[in-house]
Amino acid sequence: LNLEHIVYNGVGAGEVSDTITLPWLSGATATQSQPSPLPPLKSYLSGVAETRTYTALAGGGYREGTTTDTHDSYGRVTSESSVPQVGDDTQDTCTTTSYASNTSAWILNLPSEVQVTSVPCGTTAMLPADAVSDLLSFYDGATSLSSDTPTAGDVTETQKATSYTGTTPVYTTQTISTFDEYGRGEHPVV
Repeated sequence: LNLEHIVYNGVGAGEVSDTITLPWLSGATATQSQPSPLPPLKSYLSGVAETRTYTALAGGGYREGTTTDTHDSYGRVTSESSVPQVGDDTQDTCTTTSYASNTSAWILNLPSEVQVTSVPCGTTAMLPADAVSDLLSFYDGATSLSSDTPTAGDVTETQKATSYTGTTPVYTTQTISTFDEYGRGEHPVV
């Protein structure tokens, strides 16, 4: 993980952009004792908590943008608040991700719903006005998010919010796929 990455416009030229990445660290996930007097070994999950980007402007100064991630206990990103230009909230978005999990098989990284709204995370979105997109993915033949416990992790159906009834999204099937016993995708049905 690079703490800072600066891009220059050639050798000896001015700075184009500066990106600062701040790390995220979970609480200790495991501890292993060691012989005295050594302290116990501990393991942690790590990731990115925040990224700050400074872009040089032709007239001088910088445009600042930030991306802030929230993680769950498995280290998965559950929300990402994107502010492309600090001080201009017209481009802000919040992406929230839910996952289809099977902790017995350690299948943890499959997104089941990815919802994007045009407000920063922590702000209540007014649907459908603030909706940007809402995508559902179903795995291994599941037909609802509540029953989606993947066994192989093959995406068998995707749906997209195409309209709203009040504040409730109405989903339209985008793809239906089948897989053989070896996980090879066959021709999509839809």
